[in-house]
Amino acid sequence: LHGAAAPRVHRLTVWLLRHGALPCGAQAAHMAVLRGARDAAAVPRLLCCVPQCAQAGLADTLSHRFLHCPVAAAVWQWVADVWTASAGGPAPPRSAAVLLAGDRRQWDPGGEEASHRWVALQLAALHFLWTGTEAARRAGGHAQPAAVVARIAHALRAHMARDFTRATLQPTEYAGVCGAWLPSRPRRSLEWFAAAWAARGALCSIAGGRRVQHQSPCPPAGRGGPP
Repeated sequence: LHGAAAPRVHRLTVWLLRHGALPCGAQAAHMAVLRGARDAAAVPRLLCCVPQCAQAGLADTLSHRFLHCPVAAAVWQWVADVWTASAGGPAPPRSAAVLLAGDRRQWDPGGEEASHRWVALQLAALHFLWTGTEAARRAGGHAQPAAVVARIAHALRAHMARDFTRATLQPTEYAGVCGAWLPSRPRRSLEWFAAAWAARGALCSIAGGRRVQHQSPCPPAGRGGPP
């Protein structure tokens, strides 16, 4: 996570997830009991807020929220569709080891460019799954997969824009800025960007080597339009 080319807030969410430190409903209810809550009203809601999950009595655990909940399942199906469209290979298995822990022994995205794209996609999906479902839970509702997917797509486009700038502009081209002031990052080329993001034209295409044309690769699961 320390070396991942992803926004710090995404890396922080995943770091907390992998340490079991995100305050899901089951954890909050457990901590309230440990603190000696005297009545049911003082205990946070334990069950998942998605109606069908609540009716089935499914607790809002981290594994449920990030893997087994219908909202998470729809989001990961979209991620799998995007990966298959952009990489042409098999989608990652929907397992905790691969999607949550990032275990490369069970599934490897491929070379450096493919790995760069996968980490950005994976971390964005985990971050917006958490923030989207948590905001909806606090508001007394439940998240919609299309809303989560739209945020992931927006984050990927911002990531592509940053990488394209690094691939097409060199430090000496920033007027009035000394190259030594800029953070030390590996230099990128247009060929690297094309392999990382423009493969198969699913996520974007390069127009004349000067700008990126974004694509809408897959509609959100259960929806008819692009994210």
